[in-house]
Amino acid sequence: MKFMTTVVIDIGTTNIKTGIFDDDGQLLDLHYERVNLEVDATGRAEQDPYDIYSKVVASLRHASRVTGGEAEAIFFTSQMHSAMLLDKNGEPLSRLITYLDTRLSLHLDELSLKNHDLYHETGCPPLIIYPLPKIIYLKKILKPDTKHKIAVSVKEFPLLKLTGHLVVDASTASGAQMVDIHSLKWSEHAVSLAQLSEENLPELVIGEKEYLELTSDAASLIGFKKGTPVYPGVSDAGAHSFGVLAIEENTLALNVGTSAAIRLTKPEPQVDRYDMRFFSYYAGNSRWIIGGAINNAGIAVEWFLKSFATAEEIVSDTARIDKFSLLDVEAQLSPPGANGLIFLPYLTGERFPIRDPYFRGVLYGASLSTTRNDVLRAIMEGVAFTLKMIYNALQENGLNASIIHGGGGGLRMKTWRQIFSDIFGIPLLVVREDYEPTLIGGWLHFALANGLISYKEALYRFKEVLQDGANPDPFTSEFYSEYVNLFIKLYNTLRDYSREFHNFTKKHVKVF
Repeated sequence: MKFMTTVVIDIGTTNIKTGIFDDDGQLLDLHYERVNLEVDATGRAEQDPYDIYSKVVASLRHASRVTGGEAEAIFFTSQMHSAMLLDKNGEPLSRLITYLDTRLSLHLDELSLKNHDLYHETGCPPLIIYPLPKIIYLKKILKPDTKHKIAVSVKEFPLLKLTGHLVVDASTASGAQMVDIHSLKWSEHAVSLAQLSEENLPELVIGEKEYLELTSDAASLIGFKKGTPVYPGVSDAGAHSFGVLAIEENTLALNVGTSAAIRLTKPEPQVDRYDMRFFSYYAGNSRWIIGGAINNAGIAVEWFLKSFATAEEIVSDTARIDKFSLLDVEAQLSPPGANGLIFLPYLTGERFPIRDPYFRGVLYGASLSTTRNDVLRAIMEGVAFTLKMIYNALQENGLNASIIHGGGGGLRMKTWRQIFSDIFGIPLLVVREDYEPTLIGGWLHFALANGLISYKEALYRFKEVLQDGANPDPFTSEFYSEYVNLFIKLYNTLRDYSREFHNFTKKHVKVF
């Protein structure tokens, strides 16, 4: 099968990005559409499915103008862990609840998800980010009739509108806590917990291989030909890991943006033998990604910037200097260990590896000699320590890496790159700043599934996008290997207290 032009569309929580690729995987055009995320003080974080669909249409119209309507295939990637209910005709009964929504934190104990059987079957720990608890909760509130449908991602609704079929790809659905990661079928256990039947579920497909076709109405609307292949595709996590070329078993993918994640790519799923400290999702192309994601990464640095670095904001605005470049210089002025300061960066609670929605940020060790630079470095170290806790859990299960491939805005900061390399004790390579790992990862999944490229060719063709990021300093790595234990001990000491403190402040103090 030969494809000359491929459109890859990535649906995120704030933007829809669309890339047009030639047959060699070269990005010919990049387009953004802003989407709305509705949040409030209750923890609500929802999106309007009609807004998402309209922006998908706008994105594809742009692509059709660029290509003259001649795209050979449309391939989707998207955010994971969203959910909504649909009526029997596929129209939304609810808004789309995203992974950022925290309203279920008070109900998790009621949802009967804290058992190892469900984790071992689905690869998803008991967390409120997943669609399964959201669907259980939505059904209790909305009480839909028995013919309702469910969506376990942001993709199903626009795909239904474009193709007439309600489907979801196994890669994205594997992050729903509802798919048996061993068979890539719906989990009977999860379906039973949600009190669903097969007729309520979207069709589960191998989205990098199986495609639908554009309907005549959709073709007229967006400008592509009727019958154009539409691939449900893969998750953004599966696409990102491939996009940073973390497709060999010894390569750890690192993504540092507002949130952050680490993932190893393996030829089979694997779960935590000792607890439920990491996930196991289907990436696509007979590969699984095993790792964990954290809420608090770049968002913690943004909090520091807004709360303690107004001067940098002013200088950045007036002198047109990147504010993160200024912060990078400041963080370098504090030594490893931040002069005895530890920051538990859980400003919004945390999901991996601690599964604690109630904990909040803690700055420990402050003295009269503590500087802003120390606080900034402690934040950056705290983020890296949390990811190292996930990596420790992977190592305890025999999963190791010898190199990191990283991407995301946080890794533009040289100091943070060095911190990650020193704490993990292995070299870090980063992708070029102009590189689009998720879109290119989507193209790689498509190309691999359709025989356009092999894994070996992919590594060779795109190797120039990787640049030296940092190499670990042996003395600093040895220091951090001990310091991270103090970080973990501090969290464990405060863990039980955090629930008590949360309950008190929820009742008496308007901060949550």
